[in-house]
Amino acid sequence: MRAMLERWIVVALWSLPLASVALLSACGSSGTSTLVTVRSATGSGPIDFSVENGTEVPINNVYLAKSSQVGEAVGASNEAGSTAEAELWGPDLLGAALPTGERVTVPVAEPGEWDLRAVDRDGRYQQVAQLKLGPGGRYILRLTEGSWRVPK
Repeated sequence: MRAMLERWIVVALWSLPLASVALLSACGSSGTSTLVTVRSATGSGPIDFSVENGTEVPINNVYLAKSSQVGEAVGASNEAGSTAEAELWGPDLLGAALPTGERVTVPVAEPGEWDLRAVDRDGRYQQVAQLKLGPGGRYILRLTEGSWRVPK
């Protein structure tokens, strides 16, 4: 009985580092999308804004809308594929799909608070709210796998 218990303890202790690595890997890949300020706004100059695809799938579409307009939108404005949604979010800002691990510059019309919506090939989306983008600033939005939502 004692030998069996000792073997179980050895196996448990041997497995612990492997379980920790698996847990850290899972936690590292499922975080929340994050805006990184590379250079703070200077008060003048263009906004340098990029989106980085840290997900496991290509991103097919990226849209920007003023946060105030998204906050006021109700009903059909938030339904995937609706005319009201298209009016709220405007045109797709990607010329082609953004592959995993790649980054693309996205044009920003003016300084202010913006919401970004990214959509993958299956219609899942990420919406990042109230991105504060100022003149002369340089920003990178890092999208991660853990932030996807499925449309209703």
